[in-house]
Amino acid sequence: MTKSKKPGSRTRGLGAQDIFDLWVASAKSGLGVGKKYAADVFTEYEPKFLDSIQAMLDAGEVFDAEARKGTTRVANDVGKICRMFTLDKTVSKDTFILVFTFVNQNHPVCPSGGGGGGWCEI
Repeated sequence: MTKSKKPGSRTRGLGAQDIFDLWVASAKSGLGVGKKYAADVFTEYEPKFLDSIQAMLDAGEVFDAEARKGTTRVANDVGKICRMFTLDKTVSKDTFILVFTFVNQNHPVCPSGGGGGGWCEI
């Protein structure tokens, strides 16, 4: 007999690095086959992402199933838009930041229907 997982159990106990890794994996998934991010895209922003996520966790925010769904959707959409804005195989840091900033401020999943915040703010 297989035990069923409780709702939200896939998110329970995730730390800042786990949440960041989930975001990056979703952004890469949205980018699709045949494209990649430049090596420096995440290295500059990882510390800022981690600090922001850790501050939310320290403040008692809960990364639940709803938060997971929202942040992975935003990250996946960032990847899709980066793909559209990149003619060659590699998404530059400049393209990533342009897309990330726009999406973070305007995505309907973000708090208040746009304007940043939440689990993917840096």
